[in-house]
Amino acid sequence: MRSTFLIFLICINLGQKVPLGAATLGDRILEERYERMQAAADRDNPLRGIRVPTSLENLENIGGGVQLVSEDSNGISLTLLEAVRVALEKNPSLVSQTHRLKASQELSIARPTARKLFADFRTGLNLANNLDNDPRSFQNRRLFDVSHQENSLYFGLDLRFPLLDGGKSSALMAQGTLEEQLEKVRSKKYRQEVLMEVAKTYVEMILLDEKLRLSDLVIEKNRYETTEEQRKPNQDPNFPVNLLKARMKLDVALQERIDLSASKRLAISKFRSLLGWKSDQKFQLDRNARTRLIRESKEALLDAAIKNSPRLNELKILQKIKDQKRRALHANKELSLDLMGKTEYTKLVESQGVDEIRYLIGFELKTNITDSRTTLHMMNSNREEKLALARLQEEAQTMAQAELNTAYEYYLDFKKRISAHLDNAKLARRVQMEAEDRLRGGIISKLNLMDHRIQYQKALLAYYEALTNLIHAKLKIFELSGMLDEEAFG
Repeated sequence: MRSTFLIFLICINLGQKVPLGAATLGDRILEERYERMQAAADRDNPLRGIRVPTSLENLENIGGGVQLVSEDSNGISLTLLEAVRVALEKNPSLVSQTHRLKASQELSIARPTARKLFADFRTGLNLANNLDNDPRSFQNRRLFDVSHQENSLYFGLDLRFPLLDGGKSSALMAQGTLEEQLEKVRSKKYRQEVLMEVAKTYVEMILLDEKLRLSDLVIEKNRYETTEEQRKPNQDPNFPVNLLKARMKLDVALQERIDLSASKRLAISKFRSLLGWKSDQKFQLDRNARTRLIRESKEALLDAAIKNSPRLNELKILQKIKDQKRRALHANKELSLDLMGKTEYTKLVESQGVDEIRYLIGFELKTNITDSRTTLHMMNSNREEKLALARLQEEAQTMAQAELNTAYEYYLDFKKRISAHLDNAKLARRVQMEAEDRLRGGIISKLNLMDHRIQYQKALLAYYEALTNLIHAKLKIFELSGMLDEEAFG
């Protein structure tokens, strides 16, 4: 009877149809089991195997890419691009820099200009007195029979038109224009610094979330180990070495959890400040941190760094400003010639007739005689400051090239490693799901499952850290080449 039943089971199994793509029925069973594992929902797992661009970078669409999903459903949901746009609009430093730029533009308009007519209007009242200091001429008073006891009202207009000033006016005009350009360059530099901080803080909060998840798993394991040690019947109460080790490991894990929580709170506060939000503003990250592709060659990026770097452009403009200041100082030793014109209308207060009208037209010639030594020292100081700026420019150019080379090499290295980290995370996920099945079958212990969960979280964290390093390298390249703007996050 037993032999007949065994033969019957074998016949039933052999009679099943083997699907296409599976070499044997056993292979098909393994395939179905793997598909079931892949389709199983993992509520504690932020890694979703769907075909979307990777969330922390946008270099290429990696096959089987991942999307990071935030578990927090309260407050405003932000992608990195949306966070950047909010910062560009509300960041306090950028708002302040906008006002400084407008102030520089107003000062530039207020600078003296060459060939400009200057006009001053004067008016006043001459009170009568007996001190013989009436401004009216003796002939005028005698012609109109005016005594010192009569008050008079006067109006005057003074005109001045520079003919020669040694180039001082044009130097001041050029200096004002350069200072306006300098504020624009500094504004761009501040914008890039703010965007870099926003991006770094954004991905830092994502990493802190993953580190906290890993810390929670470690704490769970350490607590389980501590509880198991306490339950051991053969525990020596006078020499509980293993229990002490378990408790010490738990204390270390709890302290690390406290430190990570403090770092996360600090990052959240910093992020709110960068975006110009209040301290109680709620938000969540949907963890979409795309950055644009780097299509430029390394040589093109190096040329762009020399041409567009805000730091280098700032030093170049400062040297040009020193040149214009030197021109203005040199003009102090030159002759200046102005065309002058004055007119004054004086009217008696008590009388109805006209008292007096005066006109004066002439030239005014001025030169600096006693301050030549002071001007010479100021010009020497200006020359030394320009030489210092030239050395700083050479150093900044060398550092920019070196930093761009380093960032570009890092970018290539991290780009190559992304796929490997992603494969490791997927493999660790499969191992974890298999471990859960084996735990239900009684093959492995709960402690073994905890180890596999920790291993998976470490693999996932390593993947996120690789993406973060890739983002930092790309943004550094954009910053050094002067291309870090809103489009870099599109």
